[in-house]
Amino acid sequence: MISNRIAKVSYPTGFVHKTHLIRDHWYLEDTNIAKKDCYADDFGYQWNELAGNYTTYGNIHLSQLARIGIKVSEIQNSRVLDAGSGSGRLSDLLKAFGADVMSLDYSEALLKYALRESSPRSTLLRASIESIPVKSQTFDVVICWGVLHHVQDPAKALKELIRTTRIGGSIYIWVYADTAWMRRRQFICEYLGRLSTSEMDSYSSFLAEQSVFLSSNERSHLAKRLSKALCFTVKSDPIQTKGVLFDGLGPTWHHLLYKEWFLKQLLKIQRTSPFRVSSKFITGNGLVASLTRHADFSD
Repeated sequence: MISNRIAKVSYPTGFVHKTHLIRDHWYLEDTNIAKKDCYADDFGYQWNELAGNYTTYGNIHLSQLARIGIKVSEIQNSRVLDAGSGSGRLSDLLKAFGADVMSLDYSEALLKYALRESSPRSTLLRASIESIPVKSQTFDVVICWGVLHHVQDPAKALKELIRTTRIGGSIYIWVYADTAWMRRRQFICEYLGRLSTSEMDSYSSFLAEQSVFLSSNERSHLAKRLSKALCFTVKSDPIQTKGVLFDGLGPTWHHLLYKEWFLKQLLKIQRTSPFRVSSKFITGNGLVASLTRHADFSD
């Protein structure tokens, strides 16, 4: 299932569980990943420091699975890849539905997930979806929610998601919709994405505090103008708003992957590899690319 690039990492040893049982928490790590200048640092900080109890909002995450069109029958007793799992919000649901889940993430959010995850149905792997250290045709289902548009090379990552899916398996990808709001946000990210995590922390703290303050008094119209200009949503408190800012404006890359992009990439993949893939798309609050891998051309 996994390649020889994998190392087992203990973090930390002898951690005391809330059940008062002592065990070693661990995850797997691709030995080829570059830990310096990691473009996922902002995401790791967001999930570890700003998410609050968002990872336990089951109804929200259940609706995310429903929006990509996946069925519970597909998940039960299946091997599923949660590509870009963060701190495991979707992975937890997938396991509850009876799946064996590999939670793959490039950021340090995976380390925090390792501290609370002990299910035999779970495998945690720190790696990039642009180079997944897993054998071909490993997974029955691959889910990639809100990640593909934030990697350096989305085309390379898409090919890897297809490669690791078994013949007859399904791939569900959710990305941002190609809207005027998102195009404006993409432009803003050209600058903000270059900020370090500490710089983005200071910037988003200031914006969050000011916008929440403005929205709570007679100058609420100024908060609306500010959020519209910088393409973020003002929440009820600064921490939540700061999390939104990190999520929307902090990533180094912010690609808009519309339907035509997917069709072009799938055509290119099928010209240069034996993979054969069919696709359908759902538009609405974002774009869902639902792919099915068929028998390879060489079979």
